[in-house]
Amino acid sequence: MTVTLSEIADNHAIEQLDKSNQDICLTDMRFFYDPLTGLPNRAKFDHYLSMLRLKDNVLNCGIAVIIIDLDKFKEINDTLGYDMGDKLIIKVSEVLASMLSNDNYILARTGGDEFGIIVSPYSMTEEIEGLVKAVILAIERPFLIEDYELHVTVSIGISQFPKDGESTDAIKKSAGIAMYESRRQGGNTYSFYTSKTSHRKYDEAGLVREMNQALESNRYMLFYQPKINLKTGCIDSLEALIRLQSTDLGIIGPDKFIPLAEKTGLIISLGEWVLRNACMQIKAWQDKGTPPMRVAVNISARQLRHRNFYEKVISIIEETEVEPTYLELEITESSVISNINSANIILKQLREHGIRVSMDDFGTGYSSLSYLREISIDTLKIDRSFLKDLCGDSGKKAIVAAIINMAHGLGLSVVAEGIETVKQLKFLVGEQCDFGQGYLFSKPISAYETERMLGKQKPLFRWA
Repeated sequence: MTVTLSEIADNHAIEQLDKSNQDICLTDMRFFYDPLTGLPNRAKFDHYLSMLRLKDNVLNCGIAVIIIDLDKFKEINDTLGYDMGDKLIIKVSEVLASMLSNDNYILARTGGDEFGIIVSPYSMTEEIEGLVKAVILAIERPFLIEDYELHVTVSIGISQFPKDGESTDAIKKSAGIAMYESRRQGGNTYSFYTSKTSHRKYDEAGLVREMNQALESNRYMLFYQPKINLKTGCIDSLEALIRLQSTDLGIIGPDKFIPLAEKTGLIISLGEWVLRNACMQIKAWQDKGTPPMRVAVNISARQLRHRNFYEKVISIIEETEVEPTYLELEITESSVISNINSANIILKQLREHGIRVSMDDFGTGYSSLSYLREISIDTLKIDRSFLKDLCGDSGKKAIVAAIINMAHGLGLSVVAEGIETVKQLKFLVGEQCDFGQGYLFSKPISAYETERMLGKQKPLFRWA
């Protein structure tokens, strides 16, 4: 007869509980299983881990704890509702359960969008790496729920007993710290616990203070990345990208401080700063005789929902004396999907005023085609994640080609982000993609370097 990992833990747990005369029944499903997914809950996970840890002290068979957290799950709850969030959790749990049917694994739902896995026995780190890589690939495939195609990724943290902690709480804490390290790196990855991650503290309060001080002392700056016409090879327009000049850490990229600006509400004043300074730069270039160039500015969901957003945009345009046709606003799917009717009214007003609107990061959010038909935009931007390994992935090629054809069918132009290789460029040109952006052409550069580039008026590439 085969005895499973969970049975070993359960049997030992019953022995321990009987000895301590605790008034709790392990067979009571209400206490130990998650009602939404049917998986063991945090309490069950903890007692499995505690009992296996005691066994491992004798058998020395190896225990690893894996914490899996869904990236940006809160956005789905906030925009599509908790019912949709619950359905996604169920789908994810089904995928994980299908992958972890081996008796060496225990899978549990340990929090709202968090899952825990215990692996025992195991002998090599490579086994754990193979497992978490497979989990990342499985979860990043789109989930079709009702009329929505949901794209999610995961941040994964891994700890090992006993080197990363000798108590149940210590092992879990180490895995949690490693998971936050994965999230710090941008998500969709995994990290093993190390002493370095345990000592790295993210001082949010200090960064918020510096962000506020930077607004007062004008220590933000804009870099610009060109968008290239893929037919001519010439620059078509620019995207303004914010940077923070830290007094201690040098130049900090937006991935480090924009999420915090969203969280604290600072994004409203920060977004206004970006919009005003981008318009001022457009006017300054025009006054110098630099060839006219449209500049795109990223607009957050919080900005778009803020009262008087339209009036603020128009006020800044009039204040800086910029022609509206030289301004483009980039929004995301998630910024309009929660209240498409009110968002669409604003977008139509902006476009009627001559301002172009593009949808950024298409394909990474909800991708409901029925909504896409209704949203008032000019351009669709294909997210850079679709271009990664594009030439070696027939599935990604098919998706990118379909997005381009669909956008053209809706009368939209298409920009592909993240072009880094000539092979990617050739494929996109062959599929009639209109514009491209990426390090193959230029990284984001300062206003001075941008001005010099615009003055040359030469194609950035030519076909032989």
